[in-house]
Amino acid sequence: MGFSIFGSRIILTRGDSVELVLTITNPQTGEPFVPGGEDQVYFTVKKTIHDREPVIQKTLDHGIVRNEDSISILLDPADTADLSYGIYKYDVELVTVSGYTDTVVPPGLFIVTEEVTTHEPSARQTEP
Repeated sequence: MGFSIFGSRIILTRGDSVELVLTITNPQTGEPFVPGGEDQVYFTVKKTIHDREPVIQKTLDHGIVRNEDSISILLDPADTADLSYGIYKYDVELVTVSGYTDTVVPPGLFIVTEEVTTHEPSARQTEP
């Protein structure tokens, strides 16, 4: 795996596939909360917290899938392939159909690290 999570810090190798599993807990019952069909979850990554446009954004059914008692945020290699190495900011926000809004993961660091191996053909490759 080319990623790790330390607290709210996500570290990943540029261009790798990543599945981030997140359990949202209902604060009143302590039970896992899985967003319903009309609810929305946003996973947003920006270069700085003040930028208007995200460099990555995933939503339910568009990169975020519901599991039995959690959600999975899926990052494809293309999501980070063109990002510069460095430190970004991210958060995860839940908006229910009733309008209740909760930043379930407050802003944290999203660190894109260097890669050595890429899938691009090299001029030094030779035929067998």
